[in-house]
Amino acid sequence: MTFFVISISHCEGPDHLTRMHDLDEIIEKIIAKNPDSLSELGTGFRALHERITNIIANYGRHPHRNELLGRASSAAELQYIATGDFPHLQKDD
Repeated sequence: MTFFVISISHCEGPDHLTRMHDLDEIIEKIIAKNPDSLSELGTGFRALHERITNIIANYGRHPHRNELLGRASSAAELQYIATGDFPHLQKDD
């Protein structure tokens, strides 16, 4: 199930935000099945899902892909891209 969630999170399309919201219940079921020793992973999984959902809500897509896909970026997307703080990357502290 986790790989299903990851694949949906990486998709783009006109119904992407709806699909992300549809995953909310699935993610909670995955987390509920984890043993207590993995509760920290569940918290991180939920937070990553929320972060990606917010990006899709704000931009309708993954803006960091724009250059690669030949898409023009809005001013807001350019600001986001300039941070380099993308969900799939861990920034060093």
